[in-house]
Amino acid sequence: PLLDIEGSTSGGTFYNMNLSSVPATCRKVVKDVGVAGGGTRTLNIWVADNCWYVGGTRAKLVTPAMVDAMAGQFLVAGAFNDIYDWGTAMLGAEWGPHGEADLILPNGEITILLCDIANDNAVGGYVGYFWSKDNYTTECVPESSERVMFTIDAVSYATGDGSWDPGDFWPEEIFSTLAHEFQHMIHFYQRGVLRDAMADGDTWINEMASLAAEDL
Repeated sequence: PLLDIEGSTSGGTFYNMNLSSVPATCRKVVKDVGVAGGGTRTLNIWVADNCWYVGGTRAKLVTPAMVDAMAGQFLVAGAFNDIYDWGTAMLGAEWGPHGEADLILPNGEITILLCDIANDNAVGGYVGYFWSKDNYTTECVPESSERVMFTIDAVSYATGDGSWDPGDFWPEEIFSTLAHEFQHMIHFYQRGVLRDAMADGDTWINEMASLAAEDL
């Protein structure tokens, strides 16, 4: 498995939406944060090596300050001051106990991967996604990262209105995307795994729930 230690590049592989491998490095670990629903969560943020401000080749590059800002939006100490607490209070936990042998076990961790999603070196387009393949074991899905995770477009996030600031258009758009994709993550567990209530053709309710999560 991938090793969640800041600066680590070893131990496994991430796959992008086209199933190409993404060389990446762990850039931040926010460990054992108490959450409003009880217990703790750990947030691991990984950045594709070609998107990092040292040695990266993309048009806009991710810095440590950008990683810190993202972590501060998603998971910080204190009740109801981050996307994690707000989302789970409304919708339930993103992962937990289940009886499915082909799914990974809960470990209280969430991963965000920042990469150039479409490999187009451009702003916009696909700005984030959750793909439940990573919730499965590699025995079931060989391309699984065996993580509760979602992916954010690094080039979009690193684009500022001049010098980068968290209040610029694209960073704020990405913070909204965090809430959107987090709903999809929760939806998969609460509706799909726990209730076995997914049905073909009902993508509309999943997407509408994510849009509502953004607004809320």
